[in-house]
Amino acid sequence: MNTGRNGDAPPSYDAIFGSPPAASSEHASARGVHSNNGGQGGWTAWAQGQRGASTHHPAAPAQPAQPHAYNPSAPQGPEEDSYDGPSVASPNWQEKEEEAELQMWFATVDEDNDGRITVQESQQALLNDNYTPFSVETIQMMLKMFDRNSNNTIEYAEFRELKKYIRKWRAVFDHFDKDHSGTINYTEISEAFVGMGYNLSTDFCKKLCARFGKKGSSSAQMNLDAFIYACASIRAMNKDYKRDSMRHWKTFEETLLKWLK
Repeated sequence: MNTGRNGDAPPSYDAIFGSPPAASSEHASARGVHSNNGGQGGWTAWAQGQRGASTHHPAAPAQPAQPHAYNPSAPQGPEEDSYDGPSVASPNWQEKEEEAELQMWFATVDEDNDGRITVQESQQALLNDNYTPFSVETIQMMLKMFDRNSNNTIEYAEFRELKKYIRKWRAVFDHFDKDHSGTINYTEISEAFVGMGYNLSTDFCKKLCARFGKKGSSSAQMNLDAFIYACASIRAMNKDYKRDSMRHWKTFEETLLKWLK
């Protein structure tokens, strides 16, 4: 399997969902946003920006109201629509707060204070919604992607990029977690695969959940870490499959079933 750094990046918003949906006040409590997991633009920024998207200025009498164009790079939130004063450069307090919190987490788990965290130490910083640590299998996969100097540990700059990567996958996970349980079942991950452009059977999705789920059966629920590992691996294998014409006598699902065994 290709484990290149770009082989298993999360899909873009447009690739899965199409154009970002119109703002609505019902999204004000978007569950995928956590205090230490703020979005970084694109469709993740859209999810956060819904908090203030229902605030509108009345149209000027002589001009019809213009639709608010979606701009992933533009600041999102109530301040953008509720203040018409002069444009003054100011520090982004939310980003600074998140950076400070991330530094605190890193320092807390860096038990020997050497500026690096091991796979075991990373488990203390990377948690699922039920507060269980990420599996060693998932952390080792991400370590190969973000350990830029190949010292088999994660330094702070690498840890920051790793957290951004997890935030993007969490947004996908939360979108398809229809019952808001904090886990993904085989029907929900089947919908996720359709959104990613894969035509994989229900039977395969059941076997995937049996392999990576919590209960070891087709009714198992997948935590975020298992979802990231499975989806990232499948995306990487799909790229390999497309490049290797010798495999085309087998379907992609048949290739994946062999991987699951």
